[in-house]
Amino acid sequence: MTVGSRVNPNYPVPGISQSSKGHRDNYSIIKSEIENLQSKTIQLVGSVTSTTILIDSGSDPIVIQTSLSNSQAHSPNKINTGNSITVIDSWSNTKYRSAKYLIQAVVGSNVEISETLLVQNQSSVYINTVNHVNAGYVLGVLSAAMSSSNVVVSYSGTQSNINLSIQTNYFTL
Repeated sequence: MTVGSRVNPNYPVPGISQSSKGHRDNYSIIKSEIENLQSKTIQLVGSVTSTTILIDSGSDPIVIQTSLSNSQAHSPNKINTGNSITVIDSWSNTKYRSAKYLIQAVVGSNVEISETLLVQNQSSVYINTVNHVNAGYVLGVLSAAMSSSNVVVSYSGTQSNINLSIQTNYFTL
């Protein structure tokens, strides 16, 4: 039985004649608990915890302790690029130490996705594509360079009108 549930585990018991009131009461409780769970919001706050999270019938949001203090996740950006080098990101080398790029490139029915890791030591940038899958045709390559005190990340497409979706995680110094 779920912790915090008001459902009576004695209804129904197979093979035993029981009152229909117990069934109706449990149905009402289950319906109420499902409706309550459907209206719950989940908030992610604070630092990582290993304690159990109780999802009860109260109206308060569910709070799950997490941490993004060393990593800032960003929603996918959409960029239309061509068969030239396009700057897709730039940041100060004093702001982040490393980044992870998840990039999907699409042209018509051609699609590819790659996961690329980047680290920098405030004088040089090191980049490595760790995962890459395509539907038979390479659409582009990611590169990075240090320009003054900025890390500049570029995408070099193999054809025109490439639609990029980019998701980036930054890791602070």
